[in-house]
Amino acid sequence: MVVMVAGFVTVLIRGTILSGGSTKVWEDAYEGSRLSIFEALYLNLLGLWIVLVCAVFCGLVMYSHYKNCDPWTAGFISAPDQLMPYFVMDIFSSMPGVPGLFVACAFSGTLSTVAASINALATVTFEDLVKQCLPNLSEKKSTWISKGLCRYSPSCSLGLCLFSTSTGCTLHSRDVWGSHAGIIYPGNYLSLC
Repeated sequence: MVVMVAGFVTVLIRGTILSGGSTKVWEDAYEGSRLSIFEALYLNLLGLWIVLVCAVFCGLVMYSHYKNCDPWTAGFISAPDQLMPYFVMDIFSSMPGVPGLFVACAFSGTLSTVAASINALATVTFEDLVKQCLPNLSEKKSTWISKGLCRYSPSCSLGLCLFSTSTGCTLHSRDVWGSHAGIIYPGNYLSLC
């Protein structure tokens, strides 16, 4: 989380300076009716608040920076989700190495989410399948099996994704995780084709 927040803060500072200061960002956001999003914020977790607030302010800074020339409508980028990386490369083009901080932030957030999902998947698989089939496992063997599940679950999920693309099935990541944790693989996949 520290790396993610550091990346957001770096983009916020540089973007705010290039947009004319924080007062200018707020004025532009108010004039463009971009401040109504605060109604959607709710108290969940402190970390979520920090990341969410940083993302919102980065959006306001990007709006202020690009209010006269939207990179998406101008054709500089092909999708709206490319706006933040484009903005980072735009404002940090004169500072070598700094865009790498943004890449580290993106990978940090993604990898932590994937790691938590893999751990949860391995735990559920172990508790619901392995423990039911082999109830008298020693603590040492249970640990080794859990570690093995953590190691090989991503490979199985990737294999299932590759299998689904080769059969012409349309498959979402939630279907892969859900079906991988389930006991009947073929039934889940045959129903999608």
